[in-house]
Amino acid sequence: MLNFFPRIYEGELLYSVISRYRIKAVIVNKRALMKDLYGEEVTLNSVYFPVHIKKVVKSLPINTLVNADEIIKKNTLFKVFTAFLDKERKDIVYKGMLECKKFNAYQPLGIVTGNITMKDKLYFCEECLKEDILKYGESYWGVINQVPGVYTCNKHKVALIESEVSSSNSRVEYSCLNKDIKGKKVVERFEFININLKYTNMVEDLYRLELEVKDKEFFDSFYIDRLREKGFTSKNGSIKLIELEEAFIDFYSQEYLNIMQSSIKVGSSWLRLFIRTSNKQKHVLRHLLMIHFLGLTIEGVFNTKEVKGKVEYIYIPNPRLDRDIQRERWLQVLKDNPGLNKSGYKKIGKGLYSWMYKNDNIWFERTTPKKYTK
Repeated sequence: MLNFFPRIYEGELLYSVISRYRIKAVIVNKRALMKDLYGEEVTLNSVYFPVHIKKVVKSLPINTLVNADEIIKKNTLFKVFTAFLDKERKDIVYKGMLECKKFNAYQPLGIVTGNITMKDKLYFCEECLKEDILKYGESYWGVINQVPGVYTCNKHKVALIESEVSSSNSRVEYSCLNKDIKGKKVVERFEFININLKYTNMVEDLYRLELEVKDKEFFDSFYIDRLREKGFTSKNGSIKLIELEEAFIDFYSQEYLNIMQSSIKVGSSWLRLFIRTSNKQKHVLRHLLMIHFLGLTIEGVFNTKEVKGKVEYIYIPNPRLDRDIQRERWLQVLKDNPGLNKSGYKKIGKGLYSWMYKNDNIWFERTTPKKYTK
């Protein structure tokens, strides 16, 4: 059991807590640090989805007011990335992080199947760093800042800094966030900061709120319902894919979508796969892009109780309307081809001739010439 453990700050990444413990306990060797925490040599195979958390909690001092459930939900990316998962997948990830020594959360989370990569460097807000040092005498790496697509601080409305500290599994060195950490801004244009703040706010909602568990079929149907309301479906119920892709680009801009690892090529894009029902898990980043595009909120989505999804188009004929339209078409055929007999008009009119003969015979016989005229 450890003699002490640092206070865990609100929204702090577990990696950050361990990094501060390493400094305070004056532990230089990474293997020694793991043995201190776990009682054995364990590889922390992910900065974002750490494993064997139950074992870590057991090694904490008795007076430490924290449990494994709180760490998983508050100090990792678990809640953000499992918000759109069904209960079965969510439980697999939770149990893997809680009890397993070796567990790769990327597979059940669907991260490995998409083209969106996790951040390979840790991110921070310069203003938060200054405030933390004044308030606590130190700072820390925040959970929200490490989510793919988050490039802004919602509190200070400024761009985040991409540090030089690697979050790659093979190069984790447990570095504390301090004023000597350097880096660069990924997003600087005002309009991109503004739109990304809305994305960051939705990520915070996923992290902060207790949301109802929904399955994949719910979200597939939900998006189709909302796209139908926005006019992106045709009469037969299919999605107007090109119109949707063009509207998506107009809403975000191709440059911003590139930053968000979600560029769109009209006619062939991830957006087409996203709105189609499939067994593949959809990435949380693209869920949020779609929700923002539709003008919705996280609470609004998850509070929805009923969805319809794809509705099969059923044609209900209107005899009078159909008759008037077909008459106009037939009169046009007669006008464009004067002097023919019925046989000649039948060859030209094809299906229209048959329809008129069957459904509007009296008018058809009265109107159509019976003999060829020179």
